[in-house]
Amino acid sequence: MFAELLEVSLAMVRQWHRRGWLRESEVIQKLSYFALTELLPAKRLAQLTKNGLTNAEIAKKLDALQALFPDVDRPIATLDLRIDGRDISLTKQGKTVDTVGQNLFGFAGGAGCGVRDEGLEANILPPATFLDLVFHSTPGSLTPHPSPDKDELCKLAYHCEEQGWLEQAVEFFRAALAAGGPDASLCFQLGELLYRLDDKTAARERYYMAIEIDENYVEARASLGCVLADSGELELAVSAFQGALSHHPDYADVHYHLGMTLQKLNMNIEAEQHLERFRELMPNSPWAEK
Repeated sequence: MFAELLEVSLAMVRQWHRRGWLRESEVIQKLSYFALTELLPAKRLAQLTKNGLTNAEIAKKLDALQALFPDVDRPIATLDLRIDGRDISLTKQGKTVDTVGQNLFGFAGGAGCGVRDEGLEANILPPATFLDLVFHSTPGSLTPHPSPDKDELCKLAYHCEEQGWLEQAVEFFRAALAAGGPDASLCFQLGELLYRLDDKTAARERYYMAIEIDENYVEARASLGCVLADSGELELAVSAFQGALSHHPDYADVHYHLGMTLQKLNMNIEAEQHLERFRELMPNSPWAEK
C-alpha cells in the first residue's frame, strides 16, 4: 500500500526499510506494519528517487545530514527538509543550508541552488556471472578470493538488486542459500526477484520453500497466492490466500486479493465478504474504492 501511495515499486519500499530509512511500528508474523507518520520520510525518499538519485546517493546525503545533526534521530523523518531537485536543503538559524552545511542563496524563479553531487558512487558495471566477482580473471588463469560467507553474498545480492541487476542478484541469493543453508527469508526474497523477472514457476517454488521452512511466513503465502492467480491457477490461489488468513486473520492485503480472485471465480458473495473486511481494516487505502 505504501508503494501504491508513493507511486514507486514495492521493491523500492523494501530497500528503504532494509536500510533503516523506514521503521515499522509493529511486526506480525514477519509482516511489517508502518504508522502514518512514516509517510513523511517515505514521500521524501520517493521524491529523491523520482528526481534521479540512487539509494547510494541518498545514503550519502542522509549520512551528511546525520553528521550535521548528530543528536537528531533519523533527520529524514524529523527535520524540516526541502527537496530541491537532487539536493536536500533545510533552514538553520534563518539560513538555508545544504547537507554539507553550506549556505544556499535563492534566485528569481527558483529555490535555493545547490551543486549536484558527482562521484557519489562508482559506476560499477554489472558482473557478467557470479564467478566474475568470486574470482579475479587473469589471462589463462583464475585466482580465487577467499570464499564469501552468507552475509557477504547477501550484501552483494542487495547491491545488485538496487542497481537493477536482477539476474545477478538471483545468483547471489542462491549462493547465499548454498553457503548458509535453508532460510525462509532468503527463499522469499529470491522468489520476489524471480517474480519480477517473470519467472513465475521458479518464484512459486521459492515461495513454497519459504512456507515449508516457516509455515507462519504469511507474506510468502500472500505472494504465493498472487503468483498462482497471475498464472491462472485461481483455486490454488484461493487456498494460498486462505492459508495466509488462517495465520493472520487481519491481513488486509490478502482480504483484498482473495476477494478479487473469488470474483474471477464468480463467487461474488464470498468475494464481497473479504472486500468488505478489507475496507474495514483499511478504509483510507487507495484500493478501498475498487
